[in-house]
Amino acid sequence: MRIISVNQMNEADRRTSEFGLSGASLMDAAGRACAEMVHNTWPDGRVIVLCGQGNNGGDGFVAYRYLEQLGRQVSLFLIGDVGDLSGDAEGAAELVLDDIQAASVLLDKSENDSFELSEGDVVVDAMLGAGNSRPLEGEFLQLVQLINATKAHVLSIDVPTGVRGDTGALSSEAICADITVTFNALKTAHVIESAASLCGAISVVDVGISEETLAYVGDEIFLNRPDVWADKLPWPTRSTHKHQRGSLGVVAGEAGKTGAARLAARAGLRVGAGLVTLLGHASAIPEMAASSLAVMTKDYADIDELYLLSASQSGLVFGPAAGVTEGTRFKVASLLQTGVPIVLDADALTVFKDDPSFLFGLLHEKCVLTPHEGEFESLFPGLLAEVGNKINATRTAANIAGCVVVLKGADSVIASPDGAARVNVHGSPFLATAGSGDVLAGMIGSWMAQGVSAYDSASASVWIHGEASLSGGAGLISEDLMDYFPRILTRIYEEIRPSNVLWERKIEFST
Repeated sequence: MRIISVNQMNEADRRTSEFGLSGASLMDAAGRACAEMVHNTWPDGRVIVLCGQGNNGGDGFVAYRYLEQLGRQVSLFLIGDVGDLSGDAEGAAELVLDDIQAASVLLDKSENDSFELSEGDVVVDAMLGAGNSRPLEGEFLQLVQLINATKAHVLSIDVPTGVRGDTGALSSEAICADITVTFNALKTAHVIESAASLCGAISVVDVGISEETLAYVGDEIFLNRPDVWADKLPWPTRSTHKHQRGSLGVVAGEAGKTGAARLAARAGLRVGAGLVTLLGHASAIPEMAASSLAVMTKDYADIDELYLLSASQSGLVFGPAAGVTEGTRFKVASLLQTGVPIVLDADALTVFKDDPSFLFGLLHEKCVLTPHEGEFESLFPGLLAEVGNKINATRTAANIAGCVVVLKGADSVIASPDGAARVNVHGSPFLATAGSGDVLAGMIGSWMAQGVSAYDSASASVWIHGEASLSGGAGLISEDLMDYFPRILTRIYEEIRPSNVLWERKIEFST
């Protein structure tokens, strides 16, 4: 599922028209899809279609026409003057010209109170599309406030009115939709907060724009789903042994602060690393060993010994509860010099907030940085505000750092230095609990230890992490997450495994 910008979609429309499918045909397909969605979702009730002046309004005119054909009780309103319409929207309006009423009717009760919105009504929001970036005012703002104050159902075309399609930001107050119908590809607003929460359920409808056209005009930005990385994950065969499944080293904090590293280690073991070792000072070993059964422990006396132990691993995790100290800086530098694939999280990032360029000079392509927004701001000050788009800000950060960056949140963005990105919206708000980020770091490190690329390791981990949170639901704590991994991994395995790989060996006897 591709994510593209407003300008890229406009270019896709233009190219599609050049190759024989006119803008009017695209508009007809879009409006018809919206009408069918309304009719199938809410088969009863009055429908109010609100149109603006642009192509979004044109889709609304078409939707009105098809809703009439479906036998619905439907009314059509326009903000602005019919004479100001142009292009395909003007052509769509001409087919329903006699039915168009001024939107002011809905706002002026003294003029006509028969259109007062109530529960059971359906509003088709075709007022403003994804390209609008100006704050709402006048009739637009009044209608948005009117609709949000009612219990009417709302279907928005492309994006809810008031949402900026390319940023996920709101221009001002915006429609809160039950369903948003968009066409052939997602836009930033559908996946990035605060806008994403206002879109409701999102339906991506094919109106005839080919994937080849979208690939030509768009960037390598996709929704993060198993179909983009599941076939990259390694699975053991009947002859595989633990030493062939990667060895993950998790560097722990000081005694009394090893819980975060223990969470990362356990998560790494759960997602398949054959061997996982907690590396810590001698004083921290007893508490780690007491709570870790399959996870091994190993102490180190100094930075040189840590380097040697780490260099023997096939993947590393460092940062959770490491401490924001000069010692952490030295450890990061030492661990990066091993060249081993590594996840840097939490304190391993914060410790460089005053000198991020020093960290960037040490990083290599087998690194993954996993900041939340506060840590991201420390490493890339002002970048989010400057770019104004979380996806593009993370892509820029990955390019600056020269490695994969995961900007965590309800809308996590995984970006590669080459500009590719995946956006993850799959997860539960109950992930907002202590230790959940440590679990994620251990997962990513484990996949990298097993030979998966940094980009796919991060993508798979973020999605599985989210899936586990949805399985856990309310009351979830970070320790719970790992309990759901076997079921999730088994389902992925069974969906993509080659037919010649047997889950179990069956021997039958007959007489």
